[in-house]
Amino acid sequence: MSDTPVVFHLELFVDTSTGVPRCSFLEVGARVGGAEIPFVWRELHGYDLMAAAFQLQMGLPVPAPRTADRAEIGGYLLIPAPAERPCRITDVLSMLGTVPGPYAEALLKVGDVLPAADAYYEHVGGRFRFRGETSREVEAALTATATAFKVSADTVLPSPLGTRI
Repeated sequence: MSDTPVVFHLELFVDTSTGVPRCSFLEVGARVGGAEIPFVWRELHGYDLMAAAFQLQMGLPVPAPRTADRAEIGGYLLIPAPAERPCRITDVLSMLGTVPGPYAEALLKVGDVLPAADAYYEHVGGRFRFRGETSREVEAALTATATAFKVSADTVLPSPLGTRI
């Protein structure tokens, strides 16, 4: 990709349905990965990928990653918006404190209106971050959260005067 240091992300899907794991390449990008990735890196590994990318682009020295006392595995989950947009949130269930569950979440509040916008990170039903000692542990928390999480909304209809109600 480059003969100089660069922050990058690589995306692939792992299919284990046949019993033999098979990877399918999605993309590689010379940038920090999106969604909750920068948060997970900073919180689990104590390393700010955004700051490192900026330092590299400016030709400045990049801080070395700290040596971890123990390696933690991280992950994140984005839950889709609950209804056709725009919609007003009527109910949302926090998953913090559930076992297994996330260590952090970003949720909509009852009464919030999701706009009719094509946003796939900010305007979602819920965002969750996970940590664990093994991938299996993180996967179990992800699966439990995806199964138990609930968010509901009503579609917001245009009023006769053209404003949304």
